[in-house]
Amino acid sequence: MAEEAEHLDAGAYEGFLAGAALSFSFHREANAEDPASAKDLGEIQRLMSDFSDELRKLDEALEILAAYVVRMRTQSDPKDRTLH
Repeated sequence: MAEEAEHLDAGAYEGFLAGAALSFSFHREANAEDPASAKDLGEIQRLMSDFSDELRKLDEALEILAAYVVRMRTQSDPKDRTLH
């Protein structure tokens, strides 16, 4: 997980750290052996895992779009470009 965090921009890294801090606080509460906290912890872990999967998918889609834009720029003729 730390390897993935190395490649995040400042805003995404801040969100990553906030999620890690939230997870730590729920782990600490779960150690108090409160059944409600344990249930909340499981839900938070599931949500964070799902969120991480969705971020990975978004990152892949953005990489594909960036490659497409680069290809379009290199293949287009400067005379044919319409500037808005």
